[in-house]
Amino acid sequence: MNAKQIAIKDDEQLLRTISNEMRQGGKQSRDRFIFVINKCDILDEEMGERVDKLLQDVREFLKEFGITEPTLIPTSARMALIIRKKMRGEALSHNERSTLNEIKDFIEIKKLHYEEYATLTSTVKEKLQDIINEYHSNEDKCELEALIHTGVPALEEVINGYIEKYIYNVDNEEYSSVNRNDISNTERNVKYLPNRESFLSNDFFPSGITVDEGSIFPMVVMATMSSGKSTLINALLGEQVLPSKNEACTAKKYMILDDDQSDGTTIYITYKNGQTLIKERDIAEELEKANNNEEVVEVLIKGDVKGVMNTDRALLVVDTPGPNNSRDESHEQVMEDVISKVKGGLFLYVMNATQMGINDDKYLLRKIREQIKANPKISLIFVLNKVDQLDEGRGESVEQFVSIAKEYLISNGIENPYIIPVSALSASLFKKVLNGVELTRNEYRSFCDCYDVYQPKDYSMRSFAITDTLKNQNNKVQVKGTEYVIRDLNRAIDNTGIRLLEEEIQKAQILSSGIMKNMINVGGGK
Repeated sequence: MNAKQIAIKDDEQLLRTISNEMRQGGKQSRDRFIFVINKCDILDEEMGERVDKLLQDVREFLKEFGITEPTLIPTSARMALIIRKKMRGEALSHNERSTLNEIKDFIEIKKLHYEEYATLTSTVKEKLQDIINEYHSNEDKCELEALIHTGVPALEEVINGYIEKYIYNVDNEEYSSVNRNDISNTERNVKYLPNRESFLSNDFFPSGITVDEGSIFPMVVMATMSSGKSTLINALLGEQVLPSKNEACTAKKYMILDDDQSDGTTIYITYKNGQTLIKERDIAEELEKANNNEEVVEVLIKGDVKGVMNTDRALLVVDTPGPNNSRDESHEQVMEDVISKVKGGLFLYVMNATQMGINDDKYLLRKIREQIKANPKISLIFVLNKVDQLDEGRGESVEQFVSIAKEYLISNGIENPYIIPVSALSASLFKKVLNGVELTRNEYRSFCDCYDVYQPKDYSMRSFAITDTLKNQNNKVQVKGTEYVIRDLNRAIDNTGIRLLEEEIQKAQILSSGIMKNMINVGGGK
């Protein structure tokens, strides 16, 4: 609605239609309609035009059509658009640059804080206020605070809340109570999501944890000992989550559930007696304790896997113990149990480039081959890790060892294997530096050696790109007094092979949602 043109006759027919929908469809239909009062920034206070009075007039106007308790959100879409263009580094017109001078007003003048007038839940209000409190004193982030005051982020939060409540949460009581006949007869409705096939058996998670298996894309990471499996998983996560000695010391099952909205980490620790404890603080310390506690059988870690974005299935990384631990036969039992309970998704097999062809490899490859044959919805990717340890001076090239790995896998019954050479250690160290993590003395030595190998030596347009994931590429970071350009570190990460692996994981996740089978018909023309 135009803030300067409330109660015009053109609205009447549409509002009657909306009113009928809201009355007949129950709570979901009432929540479906959001009334946005735009152009609030052009109200003239000297003429008595105020936001609070405007919203009261809108409520009275809507009441004439039987619309009561409407969701009202005042906005300045124009200002929000200009602020976002500036935040993205896009070129602004002369008029847009002039409009940016109003940013200070949106921060300092309370009557321009449109989100405070909006119909919002307490949760949304608190979320927006937390962001404002965090950045209020930061001049570099003033655009973000002004953006919130335009009301547009409040609108986005209401829309997201509707989607989570009525689309993703199909078991929601209020959703189930919606009149199904009304839904089926309305083309503009929200449809039920189909029941998706689960890629996991019903007993995959411990009884103390409730997870919708149909919403999970499992990626089971397997390897024989000393393949750098935990380092690879940490490199994918972008931070040190799993203990570095994890694969050598424990027969526990570790799982990492990707939550793209998470700004922290939560762990669920399950013991032999079936009890599950939840920890949200001192994560590294709690994981170390769990790793050394023989009473712990499973650990679920919920956080954001940076390199992969979830589709309609959330990525679940499952870390299995290696089968070739002569000190503990339970390692093999845990791994086989995990493999047997996976019916779809991805098997990620990590190979040590310097130790290919051991007998334990052959046994594990046979188990994988049998499981995939019985469950063709499982994809398989081989990661040839530790390629940074190959000695070119002795004629050991990556190309040569990938070829050796291919022949070895084919000889073990793996047809057309996907093989991605990776230096997980290098990728992990480079990501640590970009994330501002202080390196230990040994890590710094390894960082220097790895950077010498993987630093960019060619020209690439990627070095000059500006995207959400490639920001401030010309800036520099310091490592033990030495400066490194961010774009060079990003390119070095590319050269480790980890980004290609992330892309393949993402592709497998997307394809698991199914391929569109129907043709798209385009009408018109003669």
